[in-house]
Amino acid sequence: MYAGATVEISALERFVHTAGAKSSQLVLVAVDVPDRRDLFHKPATRELPADWAALPVAAGAQEFGRAWLDAAKELVMLLPSAVIPEATIALINPAHAAFGQVRLRKVRPFAFDTRMYKH
Repeated sequence: MYAGATVEISALERFVHTAGAKSSQLVLVAVDVPDRRDLFHKPATRELPADWAALPVAAGAQEFGRAWLDAAKELVMLLPSAVIPEATIALINPAHAAFGQVRLRKVRPFAFDTRMYKH
């Protein structure tokens, strides 16, 4: 599961990765995960593959993510956004034993400001 640490980066990631295509019926969802330090992994930037921010997604980044998923040591991996590296995104591992404790909450309907579509 892919999520942003803030509404702002979540919205920007959605916009960028859908090439700015207008989407109807979007919903802002909060993802609640257990608040336990041992369930989180935040690799240092130097630990990330050199191609971690490449688009299309590069093999090194895919292998890095797959190894983390397969190990299933942590529920959440916090990573820099490829769109804005100072922002944080989260990968949530559905194979982790604590995944059953993850809860999704519908917050409200969401729509992009129409000014985002003006060229």
